[in-house]
Amino acid sequence: MDDASRPKTQRQIERELEADLSYARRVFEQASRVLNQQLNACDDMSPQDGVVYLRSVRQQAELAYASYQVALRRFTEFAAHGTIPSSTDQVAEGAGGDPHSGAASA
Repeated sequence: MDDASRPKTQRQIERELEADLSYARRVFEQASRVLNQQLNACDDMSPQDGVVYLRSVRQQAELAYASYQVALRRFTEFAAHGTIPSSTDQVAEGAGGDPHSGAASA
């Protein structure tokens, strides 16, 4: 039996969920920093350009926050109840990137 076909241990699942949570938190924090920086930079833009640009930046921050909420829920449900999340409920959806690569793309 190879490693891919063996069931994961509780500790392996916990480590993966912790990595997912950490990644999602980093992406969300980066998106929040970018949003705040861009809010300050909008003083030099025309009102129309500023609104369109800020909507885009805000949407990225909202997606990152939603991804962080999913990761937090998955981790909490596992830690509190032992619920193993399904593989279809992935943290990286919409966040841009692989939660195990260590690189946030936001």
